[in-house]
Amino acid sequence: MYAHSRDDGPALLFGRDRELVRLREQFDRMLRGHGGLVLIGGEAGIGKSALVTAFIGEAADAGALVLTGHCYDLTATPPYGPWIEITERYAAGDDLPAMPDVLKQGTDMGNVADQVALFKVACSFLASVSAQRPVVLIFEDMHWSDRASLDLLRVVVRQLDGLRLLIVTTYRDDEVTRGHELYLLLPSLIRESGGDRIDLRPLTEADVDNMLRHRYRLDGPDYARLGSYLRARGDGNPLFTRELLRTLEEGGYLRQERSKWVLESLQDVPTPRLLRQLIEQRLRHLRGKYEGLLEAASVIGQRVPIDLWQQVSEASDETIIAATEAAVEANLFLDTAPDHSVGFSHALIREALYTDIVLPRRRMLHKAVAEALLQQPAPHPDAVSYHLQQAGDDRAVEWLIHAGDGAQRSYAWRTAAERFENALRQLEHTNQNPSLSGWLCYRIGRLYRFTDPVRGSSYLERAERFAHECDDQVLMAFAITDRGMMRNHAGDTERGIRETIHGNRELDGLLARGITLDVAHEDWVTDSLRDSSARSRIDVAEPVHPVDTRRGGLVLHLAMAGFISEAMELGTAFSDRYESSTTQSELVRATYADLQLGFGYIYAMLGKVDEARHAFSKARETLYEVGHFAMLRSCPFHELLQVIYPYQTTKLEARRELRAISTGADDGLLSSSSRIEVSAPDQSAFYLQFLLLEGRWDEASDVALNSLDAHLFDFRSNAVVALGRLARERGDIESGWKQVSTLMVDGSSTKPGTLNFARGQDLQRLAFDLALDAGDGDTARAWLDAHDRWLDQTGAVRGRAESSLMWARYHRWAGDL
Repeated sequence: MYAHSRDDGPALLFGRDRELVRLREQFDRMLRGHGGLVLIGGEAGIGKSALVTAFIGEAADAGALVLTGHCYDLTATPPYGPWIEITERYAAGDDLPAMPDVLKQGTDMGNVADQVALFKVACSFLASVSAQRPVVLIFEDMHWSDRASLDLLRVVVRQLDGLRLLIVTTYRDDEVTRGHELYLLLPSLIRESGGDRIDLRPLTEADVDNMLRHRYRLDGPDYARLGSYLRARGDGNPLFTRELLRTLEEGGYLRQERSKWVLESLQDVPTPRLLRQLIEQRLRHLRGKYEGLLEAASVIGQRVPIDLWQQVSEASDETIIAATEAAVEANLFLDTAPDHSVGFSHALIREALYTDIVLPRRRMLHKAVAEALLQQPAPHPDAVSYHLQQAGDDRAVEWLIHAGDGAQRSYAWRTAAERFENALRQLEHTNQNPSLSGWLCYRIGRLYRFTDPVRGSSYLERAERFAHECDDQVLMAFAITDRGMMRNHAGDTERGIRETIHGNRELDGLLARGITLDVAHEDWVTDSLRDSSARSRIDVAEPVHPVDTRRGGLVLHLAMAGFISEAMELGTAFSDRYESSTTQSELVRATYADLQLGFGYIYAMLGKVDEARHAFSKARETLYEVGHFAMLRSCPFHELLQVIYPYQTTKLEARRELRAISTGADDGLLSSSSRIEVSAPDQSAFYLQFLLLEGRWDEASDVALNSLDAHLFDFRSNAVVALGRLARERGDIESGWKQVSTLMVDGSSTKPGTLNFARGQDLQRLAFDLALDAGDGDTARAWLDAHDRWLDQTGAVRGRAESSLMWARYHRWAGDL
């Protein structure tokens, strides 16, 4: 903790010597070109910021560029909030490069293709800065971080080795519970960066005594009394301890007389148990005069722009200046910043002030802040929507949707879903506009399809109910269709295909009834991520007809399930209509890309390698044209698994090229695509078969185990197959059978079309091997027959070679050479 000091030089840090040494060691490694990450955790007030402040001073003295970003509670942190603060504090100079426009706050991210491209720009910029000067990035209170900031943090820490860049984060470990985004991410951050994790503990008795003896000259008995008092009430919490001492000094219980300090009786000293009580002591001489101003400041946020504060409070210049000076003197505020703002000295101080405001006044202040923000030239939707929400103002719905739009364009899909969910709650609270509620449910469901398709399906079910209520036939058809496709993402293949077929029939029926898609909802259905003003799109003079808008998705899922003839017939008819049409809306072009993915699967299963690779390539090109980057990243993985792995296994160059595209490691046109916020730790789960093939078993095992809890069936099923294969190779027969039964719930009687065809065949072959390894010929024969039955029913070519090999092995086992 700091020993507070007014007249004897800079405050000193006590009780954190070992932690400060660890920070210095990481800093020294960084100077030698080994960038690192330090995660500092502890309860509120434990001294995280004090430790970081001491380190910042040392780093700056050593010539490092130190930039700080904060996350805030009681407000809506925008996507990349702490990173934006850092960009605001960065100043280019003679020795530092200019910041790319796309990283500046408020710059339209339509200039980059997607999230991966954005992250590549950020990493490249940090690398160029650190090449000129050592860099230290400080992220305070990351337990309040938005998901997009955590995603960017994880990407950056993977690039630290070789850079003169040190990242230091603080977080409240008592708030990072199971299920919290940061809780799930911490192990990966440490593993991937080789970073250091510092858990701050309460100060020891010796730490407190050392601080007291440095700060105060007291008689021996008074040291003992004061130390006992602090231990009983401060519990080793540096913030509480410091505030207890400040209360004693301000109340005259601990006072300086000439060169000595005198400690009065502590019997009647009010003992603050919570920070709110401590602040009450500090505020007593500000009450009445500035209380209203301080309350308004706490409503605005942790950082308080002075102009906004004055506008909301309607105070004069002189009053604002006097209140600021008084708050700084009372240590409620930090000194004013260059951006003409003040900041609370600690997040807990703001919390205590805020929660003391009675609800009616709090809502009134939030509304005043919102009105002031709305008068600005370009108000930030997150800030406006937050204050309107807290004010109970119906306009919050509109601004939450704006905030969600911005988050989606910034590739922060989970944040976008959260904003839309808040808007939905606002609408449902007032029972207004069931049509908008239904479309919000639809949009939220779509956003969850790559992160939590089960949850997404539930939102689409709600969308269907709203559609019934307001007789919105377009919404109903799309909700049914997309719910079916989402069930496929979750692994419920049979029901998913059934619902997708039903939904496509509903979409076809709309055209017969002359019903068209509202232009306002076209982007919601398409999910392309480029801003409409920057997007390259084909203008269609006529209204968009929903017919064929999901046909390609149906073809894709039919093909993946092994219904080759049905998928080919449906896909060929759609392709003929598409190719003969003179205009295609962006919506139809997006589903045409799905169609090409479906053709890629069909041709791969039929053994037509060149046609399959051409279809996958065409899918990538089309997705890029319409800006549908959510699907674009996965295209190379599909090609790797369906074509390269079974047919061109030894073509290492093709393997490397496709993987480079999928991971954004190359500089080609399609490298700047992204599968947005996928639910597995990373997309290595798609590469599991190659890890096994290359003998990288330990790596494969780690990736597979990390992917077992993934929401997407593609990741889970790949992991199950890999773990089953590993178990067999390592002689763990029981674990091998466990993996088989995870997906083949009916054993060898499992019907084709109930799960992904390729994964089902993989597990059938594994089951055959396990059975024959154990000398169980009957069971092996049952799985072999099932494998051939699936092939015969689908007409697939891929898998025939494996079938012949299994029959040869079976006959050899049976003695029929």
